[in-house]
Amino acid sequence: MKKSEIGFEFGDSQECDAFFKRNPKFYPAFERLMTLANKCFGRTFHPKTRLEDVGFDLGHTCCADYGEILFLAVNGFGRAASKLLRGQFERAVGLAYIIKHPEKAE
Repeated sequence: MKKSEIGFEFGDSQECDAFFKRNPKFYPAFERLMTLANKCFGRTFHPKTRLEDVGFDLGHTCCADYGEILFLAVNGFGRAASKLLRGQFERAVGLAYIIKHPEKAE
């Protein structure tokens, strides 16, 4: 079972083993990405504006979605991962729009 230092587990399946054999550079890159994500979202946050509140929450949700999508895909559940990917994309687009138009944060 692959387990990252941040506590993320991928599972123990033939699909998972095959994924890591096909993608030997994936895991180190994933570790770096999760370290960065923890710096961004693994903290107590005290927003000063509605924009900061919405932006942090949407960003945090996108990060959580990424982990769930990745877990499903690595373990051979590509269709389920695709279903979650649509919602993640919509939240990311919404976040980008709110950053561009902060008055819309409400």
